[in-house]
Amino acid sequence: KKAQQLLFNAITQIPQLEVIGTPTSLGVSFRANKNAFNTYSLHTYMEPKGWDFICCQNPNAVTYIITPVNYKTVNDLV
Repeated sequence: KKAQQLLFNAITQIPQLEVIGTPTSLGVSFRANKNAFNTYSLHTYMEPKGWDFICCQNPNAVTYIITPVNYKTVNDLV
């Protein structure tokens, strides 16, 4: 839960990003604010660096799921 809160707080501090909904599980969904950039380009940019986001639609967004395997690396992401 701490990793999720850390990620949530970091995203809300970036003016070009917007959290979608209220995270209630271990995932955080977010998208680019209007006209900031293509939301899916974030996934394309981060995937080769080892970060795996899930692409969603309606609205276009990406989701990062925090798991027992990756929770220790959230600090590196933010």
